[in-house]
Amino acid sequence: MRAPMESKANTPQEFTTVRLTDYLRFIRERWWVVAVLVVVLVGATWYMSNRKTPLYSTSAQVIHQTGGWEQTLLGVDYYSYYYGMKIPVDAQLLASPDMAVRVQAAIPSERSPEQLLGMISVQPVTETETIVVSATGPDPAETAAVANAFAQTFVDSRREQMESALASAKSMLQEQIQAIPSAELESATARSLQERLRQLETLTDLVSADYRVLRTAAVPGAPFTPKPLRDSLLAFAIALIGGIALAFLFEYLDKRVKDEPAMERAFGLPVLVTLPAVSRNGWKRDRRKTSKPGPPPGVGFLKDQSSLLEPFMLLRSNLKYFGVDEPIHSVMVTSSLPKQGKTTVSVNLALAMALAGERVVLVECDMRRPRLHVYLGLENKVGLSSVLAGTAQLNEAIQTVRVSDFVAQSSKKNHAQSRTGKSLHVICSGPVPPNPGELTASKRMSQLLNALSSEIGYDFVIVDTAPALLVADPLVLATQVDGVLVSARLRSTKTGEAARLRGLLDKAGARVLGVVVGSNRRGRAYYGYGYGYGYGYGKYGSDYGYGPEPESEGD
Repeated sequence: MRAPMESKANTPQEFTTVRLTDYLRFIRERWWVVAVLVVVLVGATWYMSNRKTPLYSTSAQVIHQTGGWEQTLLGVDYYSYYYGMKIPVDAQLLASPDMAVRVQAAIPSERSPEQLLGMISVQPVTETETIVVSATGPDPAETAAVANAFAQTFVDSRREQMESALASAKSMLQEQIQAIPSAELESATARSLQERLRQLETLTDLVSADYRVLRTAAVPGAPFTPKPLRDSLLAFAIALIGGIALAFLFEYLDKRVKDEPAMERAFGLPVLVTLPAVSRNGWKRDRRKTSKPGPPPGVGFLKDQSSLLEPFMLLRSNLKYFGVDEPIHSVMVTSSLPKQGKTTVSVNLALAMALAGERVVLVECDMRRPRLHVYLGLENKVGLSSVLAGTAQLNEAIQTVRVSDFVAQSSKKNHAQSRTGKSLHVICSGPVPPNPGELTASKRMSQLLNALSSEIGYDFVIVDTAPALLVADPLVLATQVDGVLVSARLRSTKTGEAARLRGLLDKAGARVLGVVVGSNRRGRAYYGYGYGYGYGYGKYGSDYGYGPEPESEGD
């Protein structure tokens, strides 16, 4: 019907810009990931926190007392070096096993010295002369007592050491003085020893200890751990951040097309129309009541799916615009894979054209998985395969469908061109042949399509084909029609599939007109034409039906 030509449409874009609205959409669509992680982590944290044994913490503080006697004994210059080394060493002594033994005897405590030592931590404060003694335990009173006991015991031990050291030095000086002969008692050496003895006697009266308790440990009123509320809030923050990160990871791994702009980028084609969602509930209910519940969801414009009529009427108009320079009298509808709605789009487009007064024939070229007879309630004993195989004439394969059986009365009244008695001609696939690919590529197929348009005089020929990524039949037929429509579904079609399909159609020389997009979830749908001319279309049901078989979604 036309010669192969190079496609002039846009080429698929592999890389796209992600906007802030896209990030918000990612989070909104994956909210359950965030919710599950928050509930699980916060719940587990709250449970574990309440099962933990409460622990209390408190601290005492000791300070080094700088005395002139130390500078007297050590010298001013050496004292600074001595002081810098003394505090850290004394901190180690405070937390020594010997100190724990003395603390056990001082409290007294049922805990062993090792257990008492495990309850405390000792930390010298940098550039100060203080040492902090912290204690942690399950009993607040015991915890405070242990911290205070270590601090006080350390101070007492230092006092004992100082008193012992001064007493030893004093005794040594007395012995040295007594050993001096009487004739030398007035010598410089003797006077020096006596002066040092007087200093030591003075220091003995003045010095009690080089450390004192600066602050005692108070009994803690509340445990420092666990804190269920604090821990749960922290877990909530972590879960929220982790959930959002996980949502973005899922989105990154999810290659399905989510919206119309993404669909245009994936195929490099304009979205001609976006179909609203329709409910499957009524059909399921009727199917339980009768053996013939009527057309499957999405097929025709009856009852709650009458909203489908306007988008398909718009699609019909769009095809007129495409045919300004090269009139379009035949269109092939295909998809990348099954369950993308190609057969439903073919049927509904044919019904809309017939309703508008055009003479239309719908040809089923998917001879591997025929569905038209199921959708339209027709016989499939004689069909396209019979004509191509030469076992039947063309007129024998053409069946008639009353358009009024598939259009709601209210919709028919809203269209001025609508008249009763309108019909649609259909050529079903016929018996499944062993060689559908050969039949599709045969000269008989080309002659049949030409006969339908030129000899019989149909205004429009709509060809329903198999998925183009599975078999080569659509690629052969694409060059024998005036244009190709691609059917795709949001949240079903993947970007890689779209790019591969577009590449195959371009190599075949097909004139690809655009994409018909179906929605498969509740929400706002839009239909439009060309590159950016769109009109809002409201909310409809929960599930867009793609002409299912009795138990599955359709093609």
